[in-house]
Amino acid sequence: QFFEGVRILEELVNQALKDPAVPEAYLWLGQGYEATGLHDKAIAAYRTLFIRFPLSPEAEQAAFRAETIPPIGRTLSSVLSPREHLERADQLAEAGDCDRAMQAVRQRSASGQSEDLAAWAARRLGFCAYRLRRYREAIASLDRFRYVQGADDLSAEALYFLGLALQRDGRGGEAEGVLRQLIAREPPTVWNSKALVALGLSYESRQQTERSIGAYRELATRFPTSDRADELSWRIGWLYYAQRLFGTAAQEFGKTAERFPQSLFASN
Repeated sequence: QFFEGVRILEELVNQALKDPAVPEAYLWLGQGYEATGLHDKAIAAYRTLFIRFPLSPEAEQAAFRAETIPPIGRTLSSVLSPREHLERADQLAEAGDCDRAMQAVRQRSASGQSEDLAAWAARRLGFCAYRLRRYREAIASLDRFRYVQGADDLSAEALYFLGLALQRDGRGGEAEGVLRQLIAREPPTVWNSKALVALGLSYESRQQTERSIGAYRELATRFPTSDRADELSWRIGWLYYAQRLFGTAAQEFGKTAERFPQSLFASN
C-alpha cells in the first residue's frame, strides 16, 4: 500500500505541476521515497521542489530534510547544477523576490560558465534590476543583447527591457534605437509588438503625436493579434479628435470597428 501511495503521488505531481498544492505533494513524495530507502529519488523530489517553488514553506522543509539524508549535511544548494541555480533564480524573480534572485545569480555566475548560461544570467540580472528601478544596473547587464544575432524569444525579451531601462534613464534616443532594432527583427516574437507599444507611448508622452500614431498604426497592421492592438487603434481616433480633426477621427474609429469587431473599444 505504501508503494501504491508513492505511485499515486508521482501521478499527482506529473498531472498538476502548476497547482498550488503541488509543493506539498513533492514533499510527501520525497518523504515516501525516504521511507522506502530510495534516497536518490527523495533528493530528486526535494530538489525539484527547491527549484520550482523556492518561496514555499515546503521548500524550506525539503532543504532541511535533504540534510538528514546520507551523506549527512549535504545541502540542496550544493547539488544544483549551474543551470538549475538559474532556473531557481527565475522562479524567485517571477515570484517577485528580485533581491534574492539577483543574489542567487551572482553567487553562481562564474567566468568559466557556458555562453548560454552567461547570457541567461545577464538577462535575469537585468530584468531584476529593472524591476527594482536600478535602471543603470539593468542597462549594464542587458547591453550585450544589442549584438545578439537571430530572433530567439529570450534575447528579444532582454532587448525590450534594455529599451525600457534606457527610457527610464532618460536616454530616449538610445532607447528608440534599441526598440526599433527589436521591432525590425525577423521572425517576430511577442516582444516586437511590445516594443511598438512602448515606442508609441513614449512618442505620445513627448507630444509627438504623428509619430505615436505611426507606431500605433503599425501595431494594428503588423500585429493585429497583439493584446493592445485594438486599444491603440482606437487611440489613434482619439488623438485626431484631440486635434479637432473630427472627420479623420471618425474614419479611424470606423477602421477600428471594422478591423476589431469583437473589441470592447470598437463598441465605444
